[in-house]
Amino acid sequence: MFRPNYYLLLELDCGEKSTAKIEAAIIAKQAEWSRDRNHPKKGREAQQYLGLLTDIRKVMGNAEDREKESRECRELRQQAEKAAYADLDRHIGTVAARGHLFESEVAQLVQQFKGRFIEAEIRKRIKVPIRKDSRPEGASRPELDTSTAKEIENRLKIIAKKDLYDFLDLPQSTSHDQLLNRARELDSDARKNNNKSAEVTAQAELAGFCLRVFKSEEERERYDNTLAMCGLREMDGQIRMAGASKKIDARAMESLLKEAGSRGVTPDEARAYICAFASKQGWAVEVPHGDGPDRVHACGACGVINATEATVCASCGEPLWIACPSCQTRNASETVICPRCGFKVGNAALVRRMERDAQRSLGDGDFTAAERYVREAEELWNDSPSLRKLRDQLHEHKLQNQERLQKNADTAKKLQDAMIHKRFAEAQALVIDVAHCDPNYAKLNEYRGQIEKAINEAHGHVDRARLEERNGRIDEAVNAYGDALRACDDYPDAQRGLEKHPPKPPANLRAVALVAGIDLNWQATPSRGPAKYVVVRKTGAPPVSHTDGKEVAVTSATNITDADAPSGQPVFYAVYTDRGGVLSSSSAASQGVVRLAEVGELTATSGENRISLNWRLPGGVQGIEVWRNSGDAPRARNEGASLHVPGVVSTCVDDKLKNGTLYGYRVITVFRGINGESLYSQGVTCEAIPSELPKVVNDLSVTQDQGELRATWTPPSIGTVHVYATPAKIAYSSGQSISLVEAEKIGRRVPAVSNREIRDKLNNIRLLYLVPVTVSGTTAVVGQQVLMSCLGDVQDLRVQVRDGRLIAQWQWPADCSMVSISLRTDTFSTGPEDSRIALFTRHHYEHHGKFEHDVPQSAQIYLTVYAALKDGVGWVYASGTGSGARRRCEVGTRQTVLYWVRGKGDGGAGKTRFELLLKADSEITLPALILVGKPEGLPLAPTNGTVVLNLPNGTMCAEGKRVSLAFKIDRSDRFWRFRLFAVNECDNQWLELMESDKLGGIFPPLFG
Repeated sequence: MFRPNYYLLLELDCGEKSTAKIEAAIIAKQAEWSRDRNHPKKGREAQQYLGLLTDIRKVMGNAEDREKESRECRELRQQAEKAAYADLDRHIGTVAARGHLFESEVAQLVQQFKGRFIEAEIRKRIKVPIRKDSRPEGASRPELDTSTAKEIENRLKIIAKKDLYDFLDLPQSTSHDQLLNRARELDSDARKNNNKSAEVTAQAELAGFCLRVFKSEEERERYDNTLAMCGLREMDGQIRMAGASKKIDARAMESLLKEAGSRGVTPDEARAYICAFASKQGWAVEVPHGDGPDRVHACGACGVINATEATVCASCGEPLWIACPSCQTRNASETVICPRCGFKVGNAALVRRMERDAQRSLGDGDFTAAERYVREAEELWNDSPSLRKLRDQLHEHKLQNQERLQKNADTAKKLQDAMIHKRFAEAQALVIDVAHCDPNYAKLNEYRGQIEKAINEAHGHVDRARLEERNGRIDEAVNAYGDALRACDDYPDAQRGLEKHPPKPPANLRAVALVAGIDLNWQATPSRGPAKYVVVRKTGAPPVSHTDGKEVAVTSATNITDADAPSGQPVFYAVYTDRGGVLSSSSAASQGVVRLAEVGELTATSGENRISLNWRLPGGVQGIEVWRNSGDAPRARNEGASLHVPGVVSTCVDDKLKNGTLYGYRVITVFRGINGESLYSQGVTCEAIPSELPKVVNDLSVTQDQGELRATWTPPSIGTVHVYATPAKIAYSSGQSISLVEAEKIGRRVPAVSNREIRDKLNNIRLLYLVPVTVSGTTAVVGQQVLMSCLGDVQDLRVQVRDGRLIAQWQWPADCSMVSISLRTDTFSTGPEDSRIALFTRHHYEHHGKFEHDVPQSAQIYLTVYAALKDGVGWVYASGTGSGARRRCEVGTRQTVLYWVRGKGDGGAGKTRFELLLKADSEITLPALILVGKPEGLPLAPTNGTVVLNLPNGTMCAEGKRVSLAFKIDRSDRFWRFRLFAVNECDNQWLELMESDKLGGIFPPLFG
């Protein structure tokens, strides 16, 4: 058998669990039903409820049954709320189809849904403008005053515009804000124009009228009504002709209605005007039968009235129906704002115009204008296929244009390079390409003149060379060809002429091996004319042509140093003469030579009774010799003691030394010569002093405060501690001995303030490694490096438990993109990996606005949020010790907030001032709340009274501190009672709003 939900029947909160409150509600309802048993309408229902009393007490007294009843109550209320909102939206959509509502219609909705929604909620769901009731039913429509309308008309005549929409060059359906924006632009342009002609003055005045007329929907309606009535008054002559027989018949009436429609006047408006005109003249009017012009609507672009069956305007060709891009509702093109979702569909015609302008600008190659039109259209309209296609076309055209511009720039660069190096034959062809791409190229005529002059000069030299050849004077011919190439470096006839007379090679090429490279020098060619030399190197054998090997250099000098020659390998060189691009048929050749090279990066690392040498091997080395002296390094090979080096290695350990004695070393490389002989380098030297190893520092402690770091340690018994700062982790391990040179390469040495402390400025550094190195003599030992995170903690961490879920919010530090979240039930975590429950990115936080997680079965939880930063290898975390990065939260019980309201005297203007006070036992972030007031009674539900105060989501209640919020209500001579409710029903599961017993919540009227 069906029965009502007992929570709803008793008018209790769905989350109420107090048996005392439940029993009090049952007793109150029992008394109410007993009174209503004999009521003619309520008696039957009251008798039924009295029969349920036993079951009510049974169900509400059992915890398990009560919980089921509570869940059902929530579901029923949610269903009822959803159905009520759907019903409200249907009513609003029906009334708002015209694109606006009147205040009287809003009042009807408020009355119709009284008890289900408050007025603020109804107004919030209305998406179209709400207008004041401008006239009683049947009265004439409001217009602009006659003088203002006449002033506008006179100024429009000066600039040949028919109305203000035509002046703004915008469709009549354009949204309110776009009309104002365009008016402001025209007003600004007119003010900047110093030519105060009649046209400019009229434009400035019309822009001012637009700012007044379109400042509100009501004023815009007045202007639209003025336009309509103006169009009708212009038809007075036609109406007089139609009524010449003292009667306007049906056919004439239909013709007049069509004419009015072409002027943007609806049939109802036109019929009323014509009938009023005829009435004044005493004429009869015959109304046409059938639908005819009655079934019409106006074009949003031009205002002309069209028949309903039409899909495009007969006047301008624009579509007469628009699908809202937000909710897909079908709207007439004259609709300014979609009645369903509030989207400004009236801008459709303007957007289509912008698309056409963008297409035209694309065709003209004006990508800046096209980009502007597309961007403005996208701002007015949601994503659409036509706009996406336009954006793709614009992107493709821009890419093509960029490629074209890059190609033009490359061509211009080639031309400049050819001109600089006197390749005028090449430049002659490039000038044609540049002129085609950019006819206005700045140096085009200058280059043409230089090219013509150089080619003519080269042509003259070639003619002279050919004459010398015919006369058998070959040297003079070569000189003439050379003169031609000096005038034009790539003149083809000169190049072909020189090919018949190749130059002689240079002589006496000598190659000397040095540590810096192979030094080459030779004698110049005896041939006449401008000559250059091509130097070719080959490993293992002499080059046989200029392409056999690696080209080392092309030079006009007779000596070079080949610094890139490989060491330890036999290399051979050949030098060819190049005269005007023609190479000698033979070359000057060198003997094979082997380049010597020293070891690189030689370091000496001291230890106890030992010294370790390390170096980098050069290429091609065949052996290593190490010589040692006491006091200083050996000055040459065979001086001092020779150390055993097992093969070609990069290290040598010299042990059994005396601590405190200076030892010098010379490391020599050995190479094999062309004939197999050994070749020895000069060698490189270093010095070191063996000593007892200093103690390793493994207790470096780092702190930071106000942009300064401080590091301390225990001073070792031997050695001095140097602390180096580096942004990256070093490869040395703790206790490893390194050279002093290697130590200085670790990073920046931080100045010490004592033998146990350093201080330094952070300078916005996020991550820093500090490395202690203990130095004694030339011995250095690396200590335990410490990573210091300068990343700040998160701030303002707020934690709540709602419906079995933990909800956390906080403020992120700058440059932080992720946090590590740790949760424990006994104490705060010791680090980011201790009891970690999540790695949470900033992207997800900003998308959801919070972090959520299941709550463990515990009376309390300890939550810590560690800000994280990636250092290239892994994640580094902030300390998490700041008060804004950790919170303790009670879980087992609901959180209670006490509230009470007290009067504060007369607030003036017919209002009485009150103050809402809130207090919580522990810190809490409140959800959205409303304070409902009711005269002569306690509000039983959020809709059972008047909302007098809204508390937005996020209001903070600190532990033990009061929150005070002032408000006013209408003056009244009755007692008021107030009750605080959560806006969302689910918040009642974790939040208990309890009225304070101090004042009882009842307040008498206050009169100041």
